[in-house]
Amino acid sequence: MRPKGPESDTWGALQNRYISYRKLPVWGRLREIPDERGILSPGDLEHVKKLGKDAAARVKKAVHRLKHKDEEFPRRPSGFHQEDIDRIRARRFVPLQELKNFWEAFVLARDNYTCQYCGRRTSRVWRESGGRRTIALVVDHVIPRAKGGLRFTFQNARTACWTCNIIKANLPEPLFLEELRSLCKAVVGRN
Repeated sequence: MRPKGPESDTWGALQNRYISYRKLPVWGRLREIPDERGILSPGDLEHVKKLGKDAAARVKKAVHRLKHKDEEFPRRPSGFHQEDIDRIRARRFVPLQELKNFWEAFVLARDNYTCQYCGRRTSRVWRESGGRRTIALVVDHVIPRAKGGLRFTFQNARTACWTCNIIKANLPEPLFLEELRSLCKAVVGRN
């Protein structure tokens, strides 16, 4: 993780940034489809906020449990390494759903809320859309789990926007990047 300063390298700062991200409206996940102006319906907006609030609560619970149950839990996110996640999983310090959200919050923060494939950042999309939406992010498995890739490993975890993740699916990274370049070229060629 690359902190910007000591005050941002805290578990509280990581949680707050995740909470802020999860409150923003996103397109493309589950059932949320915008109208012709790019606006989510009030019901869809509430649904997104509820999902985000629930996920953020699980991250908060996970950090709290880990601080109190795991005497080796790092004081700062920058001190969190592969052996820490391996120990947390082996000793089952937190329920799986909390662990998934904790891992997501950590990886997204590590990658600065930026898709590691297309380079879009949540904050930039938020500004460019005039505050209508941002991009949905997921933890992508570089080597897909369906092809033997491991779930909670730093080397196999990468932040991806929902769009890139859907296109990538189970493709090996070189083939996915070839497809992404082809798609970009085709879209630019149409304009």
